[in-house]
Amino acid sequence: ILRNPYDRLESDLNFDRGKNWDNPIRGFKDPNAFNRSMYFKQLEEYRKVFPSIKLILICFEELKKNPEAAVEKVREQLGLEKIELQFKEEEKHTTAVPTKAQDIAHKFSSIRKLALLLPTPIRKMINNSPFLGKRTKRTLTDTERQYFHELWKDDMQNLKDHYGFNVSQWGF
Repeated sequence: ILRNPYDRLESDLNFDRGKNWDNPIRGFKDPNAFNRSMYFKQLEEYRKVFPSIKLILICFEELKKNPEAAVEKVREQLGLEKIELQFKEEEKHTTAVPTKAQDIAHKFSSIRKLALLLPTPIRKMINNSPFLGKRTKRTLTDTERQYFHELWKDDMQNLKDHYGFNVSQWGF
């Protein structure tokens, strides 16, 4: 299941809030954060270990939009009999946006250790303190998107050429 690489990276940005994400282009401590969106490269590594396994690539956004069609694609590719499936209403998953207090605690281990000694109600009170303000979800700037587009474009072209995956939906 392949996700829009920009959305996947932004998810990393917001999940790993304490890893100096102020400027992803200069501030990456973990190159795997952007390498994880190099899907062709990842598939080639997988193929080294499992050279003969059949791969079925599903677009994450399409899976969310139309799970029945995604399951049907997999069923057809595997040559399985058609069965009736019932899908429950989607449970919306949202990543909580950390507060500025949490950002500070994640950046400074001594503050984090001290905060863990405080009772939970006091930590929550500090976390939700209005004087610290709310933090918004981090998104890539246009400049960052251009940078990553250049970084990923050859990999995306290979993904399209070798696997027939539609990368144009992501701007490649």
